[in-house]
Amino acid sequence: MMCKLMKSAKKHPNYRGSPSELALAGYNAGWFRVVQFEGVPPKHWAKGETYNYVRIIMANVPKLTAPDDSAAESDSASGWALPVKAPLGTPYHQRGGMWSSGYHTGIDFPVPVGTTIKTAGPGTVVSAGPGGPYGNQVIIRHSDGMYSQYAHLSSLTVSAGQKIKAGQKIGLSGATGNVSGPHLHMEIRNSPAYGTDIDPLRYLRQHGVTV
Repeated sequence: MMCKLMKSAKKHPNYRGSPSELALAGYNAGWFRVVQFEGVPPKHWAKGETYNYVRIIMANVPKLTAPDDSAAESDSASGWALPVKAPLGTPYHQRGGMWSSGYHTGIDFPVPVGTTIKTAGPGTVVSAGPGGPYGNQVIIRHSDGMYSQYAHLSSLTVSAGQKIKAGQKIGLSGATGNVSGPHLHMEIRNSPAYGTDIDPLRYLRQHGVTV
C-alpha cells in the first residue's frame, strides 16, 4: 500500500510536503484527504492527528530504520525495557468517545508497519493472536502478577505458553484491529480482563525504565 501511495505522491510535486510525508498522510487519513488539502492535512484538521503522525514518523525515520536484531536487550539495570524506541502518541486515560471505556486504556507509540516490538519485561506469554479491536496482540504475565499487552501487530513471533526475557522480540508493529494508522498500543493490567488497566508509564518507571 505504501508503495502505491509513494507513486501517487510523486505525481504531485506541487503538493505541500515531501513524497514520504504525503504517503504517510495518505496512509493515516486516506489519499483523498491529501488531494483535498493539496498536501499533508494542516495542524488544525482533526485535532492535528495526521499532521502530528507524519511529523513524529519523519522525525524518527533514522532510528526506526536502523538495524535491529531479535536478541533480548534492556534499557535499565532491572532488565526492563521500552517495547519500542519511539515518541509517545496518545497518552493513558485520554478521554474520548472512540473508546468503549470512555478513555484510552494504554499508551501508543506511532511507528511504521514492520517495526520490531519487544516485551517490556520477562514473563510468560498467556495469549498471542487475534484480539478483536486490538487486532493481533500478545499478552504476557510477569512475575509480579501483572500483565502487559501489545496490540495492533502485523505479525507475531511468540506463542502462548512461551517464556521470554525482557527486551525479547515478540512481533512486528502494524495497523490491525481498530486503528486510524500504524502504531503499537501497550497496556498494563492487574488481570487479563479488559478494564483492569493501570498507568503503563508509572509501571515502567517503577521498573527503572526511562520514559
